[in-house]
Amino acid sequence: ILGAEALSGIFEERDDIRRDEWSTYIKKVRLIEDYPGISSINYVERVENKGKKAFIESVRKDTSLDPKGYPDFNIYPDGERDEYFIVKHIEPLKGREKALGFDLGSDDKRLQTLKKAMDSGKVSSTGKLILVTTNAPGFGFLIPIYNSKINANSTSEERRINIKGFVYAIFRGDEMFKAIYGKVNLFPNIDFEIYDNENLSDNNLLYDHNPNYKISESMAKPRLYTKEVLAIDSQNWIILISTTEGFALTKSQQFLPIIVLTSGLLFSFIFLGICLYI
Repeated sequence: ILGAEALSGIFEERDDIRRDEWSTYIKKVRLIEDYPGISSINYVERVENKGKKAFIESVRKDTSLDPKGYPDFNIYPDGERDEYFIVKHIEPLKGREKALGFDLGSDDKRLQTLKKAMDSGKVSSTGKLILVTTNAPGFGFLIPIYNSKINANSTSEERRINIKGFVYAIFRGDEMFKAIYGKVNLFPNIDFEIYDNENLSDNNLLYDHNPNYKISESMAKPRLYTKEVLAIDSQNWIILISTTEGFALTKSQQFLPIIVLTSGLLFSFIFLGICLYI
């Protein structure tokens, strides 16, 4: 299992990692290939306001992957802040260029997750986000990286002083869950819904296998149904699984009741594996 220490270890000996080194390392550990639900692995760097211009210039002149560099690179959204948490490296980059330069600290929900990871030294989950690359639901995990060795007894103040940046694993909602159950819909009369807390509203809906059917609105109907609670970081994600209208047991589907009752546990093990893996 690849732990957070393995991912962050490449930063321990040096103050800066070039884009080609980041790309090579992520490809070497095969994190995305072995876990197809992960959309990208990013490096988010903390930059103080006084170092903002120097940081922008260094990224623009990084020709390690592209001989033209990134002359249009900038930090966004605009605005003067005491510090920035900027998406500096993305692997793979293709199709995700829009996220380069995005300041996670400009968004309150992302900022709260950054602070939680920073202060605790542990992997922290963002919960549901609207991703800047797709404008669609997704979520992420943040792993803090420090300038010096931080141990379990370090205070939150010491961690904040020594924070360098974060490894940021991004999951696109649809890609993630399609990777779990496969591209072929073997059971069209079963619906899966994933919420990032107990409030079963559209605002908290991470994934809906069948958008035309709402499990939360049909719980009183006589269906095969299960609800699982999955602890992700300090959040309780809710997994609803139910049969839908038109469901019937054919000879090839006689095991579906068991699937409905156990699929929640399957999701739980999958997410647990992801948390351990990163």
